[in-house]
Amino acid sequence: MFDIFRYHRNKTMGWSVLQNMTPQTLMNKIASDGGMDTLVFNKDGECTMNADDIEIHMRACDKRLKMMAYLSEDTEVPQHLMVQMLHENHTAKNRFTFIRVALGQPAVVSCIALDELDATELQLFMAEFKEVVRAWKPKFAPASQRQCERKMKRDGIRHTQESAQAKLELH
Repeated sequence: MFDIFRYHRNKTMGWSVLQNMTPQTLMNKIASDGGMDTLVFNKDGECTMNADDIEIHMRACDKRLKMMAYLSEDTEVPQHLMVQMLHENHTAKNRFTFIRVALGQPAVVSCIALDELDATELQLFMAEFKEVVRAWKPKFAPASQRQCERKMKRDGIRHTQESAQAKLELH
């Protein structure tokens, strides 16, 4: 259950007003408290935000804030990067999941419960999300792929299942 008093214990807004807020309105209240610009949600509760040259797709619904950022516009995901994405998901080092969206592009997704969220938590969550995107996006750059393939060729590694592990180690 959303502990509205925990989040707003020092705020002047009353219980009945906060209780009737939509997730989008609550999200904007939290963002505003943290000094962020107003988020413009569509009728489905979705919005896109550009933060530090990263396009973040957000959705506030069902007591959760869901976020997604594409890692590449290319639908071809090299095998070694798929292996690395699956490995990250399996080891669960953080609260982010690497996926391929319906059209095939690689993306990172995450969500956080709105009842846990205040302005400080939102800023920390956004910073961590952007850090993960910044760390992964260069891996999908064509130059990174070519560099990987040249090193494999130099080392005499062919494209096989074993090569996926070798490429994983290069990243």
